[in-house]
Amino acid sequence: MLSEEILLAAKKLTDLMKEDETYKAVTEASEKYNADPEISVAMTEYSVQQQALANEYAKEDRDDEICEAIQKRINEIYNKIVETPVYEEYKRASDEYAAFYSAVYDELNYQLTGKRSSCSGDCSSCGGCH
Repeated sequence: MLSEEILLAAKKLTDLMKEDETYKAVTEASEKYNADPEISVAMTEYSVQQQALANEYAKEDRDDEICEAIQKRINEIYNKIVETPVYEEYKRASDEYAAFYSAVYDELNYQLTGKRSSCSGDCSSCGGCH
């Protein structure tokens, strides 16, 4: 069971993280991505096509030409989504936030264990942890 002191420290840490520009950027980019009507329509069709492909593969007498046509359409929809500026912004912000979050997690782990997660044990490649 977590003590109240640890819970309060965790709350303070997450509040600080939410003030960071990477968090703000990923939140804003996520909202834009989820609100984009073009992406929404494409995602709906993508899901429908995925289900159609799964249904076709489940058949004993599946039609490989139909499977190929569906897969081709899935790829087209995917490419359409990932080539939109809104998606590109969301992906970039998500990657930056993931790196930020990982750095925070690594620091927490270091503070608990005294070891950096990226430590290879070979001091010749070390950037200095002590």
